[in-house]
Amino acid sequence: MNKKDYICANPFVNLEVHDKTSFLCCPAWVSKKLPKNISPLDAWNSKEANEIRDSILDGSYRYCDENLCSLLSGLRDKTAPKVIRPMVDRGKLPDTLQNTINDYKQGKPIYPNTVQYSFDYTCNLKCPTCRVEIITANKSTITKVQKTIEEIEESLGEYVQLLSLTGTGDPFVSVGFRNFLKNFDRSKYPNLYWIHLHTNATKWNKKMWNSMPNVHEYVKSTEVSIDAATQNTYENKVRLGGKWKDLISNLNYIYTIPTLKHIKTSFVVQNSNYHEMEDFIKLIVGICKEKSDIYFSRLINWGTFSEEEFKEHNIFDTSHRNHKDFVNTIKRILPQDKVHNNFSELL
Repeated sequence: MNKKDYICANPFVNLEVHDKTSFLCCPAWVSKKLPKNISPLDAWNSKEANEIRDSILDGSYRYCDENLCSLLSGLRDKTAPKVIRPMVDRGKLPDTLQNTINDYKQGKPIYPNTVQYSFDYTCNLKCPTCRVEIITANKSTITKVQKTIEEIEESLGEYVQLLSLTGTGDPFVSVGFRNFLKNFDRSKYPNLYWIHLHTNATKWNKKMWNSMPNVHEYVKSTEVSIDAATQNTYENKVRLGGKWKDLISNLNYIYTIPTLKHIKTSFVVQNSNYHEMEDFIKLIVGICKEKSDIYFSRLINWGTFSEEEFKEHNIFDTSHRNHKDFVNTIKRILPQDKVHNNFSELL
């Protein structure tokens, strides 16, 4: 499928809010960055944001990394579910998206209907692919998180239909996000119908879930970051600080939540875990059954690895001693139903 035949909806509907900056989609996928230290709404309306939108409309996608972006790679991966493929045929745009694009072309204001809260980095794990230490918000950061939420609610709350937390931390570990979920005020988001939670799930147990009843009817999907299929790899190599027993227990509980329709489990592929990919598929399908959505992704150096360390971990490097074995592995087990990736060109 040719990317020029498709429109990526993200720059016209999606805003990902981080600390001090915002993005129209995953920061790793787009080279063009929005201005820092301005409000989320101003970032949304910035010249840089419009340049990204124009690159979608002209079909060049010149700021997008086609290898990292799961949406563009989803065009190559026909097994990818629609939830990671909001790439819409230019000739079959839904009326709402077409109207938004028309308004944009005419210089009228447009607003995001999907907002991601990613401005608290608090997490109980120190995964080597993400950070070098456990991060816990101090009192001033917790206050800042609350103020940012209030700012977004005031400027964009009425437009939000889908709300996502987090992608940079954990919503059940963050005091600010946990309080937000426990005290969720629907009146601040009159058009909201869906909440998505991105978590490591180590704290998402029945007691935690029962403490936030206001969001139960809205939480319909989740992404759980795991990266392993065995206790040793999980606890000692990829998810430092996590307990395998807690994760598996919580996954089994999460599956039983009736409003939760979609459980995406992510696995960052690297030298220490690629040999567990097949077992990971079996594990997740066994627990999450019809709700399963398994995503294998490339390793990215977010600044946590030295050049030499990254070279050792990066199994996608054709010069890596285990690269051929890795390619043989994925060719044996992929593609499969309910399993997708952002490296289908290797298959």
